[in-house]
Amino acid sequence: SRGGSVNTINASLSKARLSNEDVTNAANLQLKQWSVYPNPVTVAGEFAASFMSTEDQSMILRVVEAGTGKIIKTQFVQAKKGANQVKVQLQPSANNGIYGVQLYSDNGTYQTQKLIMNRR
Repeated sequence: SRGGSVNTINASLSKARLSNEDVTNAANLQLKQWSVYPNPVTVAGEFAASFMSTEDQSMILRVVEAGTGKIIKTQFVQAKKGANQVKVQLQPSANNGIYGVQLYSDNGTYQTQKLIMNRR
């Protein structure tokens, strides 16, 4: 013996729930991919978000300052099943810099996209 100790842990799983959903399902992950363009955003402060949706649903798009976490834009989106494109207009007061663009619904969150504001 090396002089180690043995601890016994008793745990109860009475409220555990199991799921047969495959969280690595490639089709599901592919549907959560999306893009913002043009990137960087220039003079007009306008960009588009392009994404796929598995169903008609209400979604929220947010633009957040990367450095501060301050939300500078919240836009409600009514997505249709299939391909969607949404135009987003930022306020003239939005500073040059890096932003995160978030898109989510009750059915899940899409990966945050990086957006660069480079007004001349």
